[in-house]
Amino acid sequence: SLKPDLSNAAIREAVADFLVSEKDEAACLFCFIGHGIEVNGNHYLVPKDARLEDKHRNATDFELDVKESCRALEFVQDRFARKRSGRCPTAFLLDCCRSCDFQTPPEENAVDGSLPSAAIVSAPAPKTKLKNSCVIYSTAAGHKALDGIRGMGGPFMNLFTEEIRAGGDLVQILTRTRSRLNERQGQLAPLEDMLHESFRFHPNTSSGTSLRRSQDEMAVYDSAGTAMLPGGAMEDAV
Repeated sequence: SLKPDLSNAAIREAVADFLVSEKDEAACLFCFIGHGIEVNGNHYLVPKDARLEDKHRNATDFELDVKESCRALEFVQDRFARKRSGRCPTAFLLDCCRSCDFQTPPEENAVDGSLPSAAIVSAPAPKTKLKNSCVIYSTAAGHKALDGIRGMGGPFMNLFTEEIRAGGDLVQILTRTRSRLNERQGQLAPLEDMLHESFRFHPNTSSGTSLRRSQDEMAVYDSAGTAMLPGGAMEDAV
């Protein structure tokens, strides 16, 4: 199911609605295309209605603001863990920034009025409770994701979906995507791999576009506009 332009509350509802109909006997791909932020190793999906302050007194105030305004990836993973036993693989794909643009007022910082992102994002990312899962990021921790054409996703998502159509194992698809990204953009696509088995995509051999086997599940969420995958790739997704 494709859910564009979601507010914070709508992300919560969309995840809940998807998991009501989702079957634990199928592979599942959760995809978020939009804005993201990473604070102390915790990744947050930035919803359409997020209103983050421009300046904060300190890093603690900034983190509290992010927690209140954004939806934590950990929340999404925990909800999936309640429904999915790990019998079948689950992949979380995030095409969004992992940077942290925190600034303090100039009078409270004698150097340049800002605190480097690395001072806040240095902590290791927490591991999900969901067994047999993985997280794919479009960029490395502390970095911004490359923008693309509005409504089409960024360079990572475009290349990744092209490779999916060729079929194969998820790790192989990601490796091919990384190679093409490095050739064009010089950007990495990290993988936190906790899968117990292969996550495979069948090649697209029909005239229509399908990124999944008939029994697989996919949910796509977007906070930055209707980010359809190239060629209407989501039209057959559940």
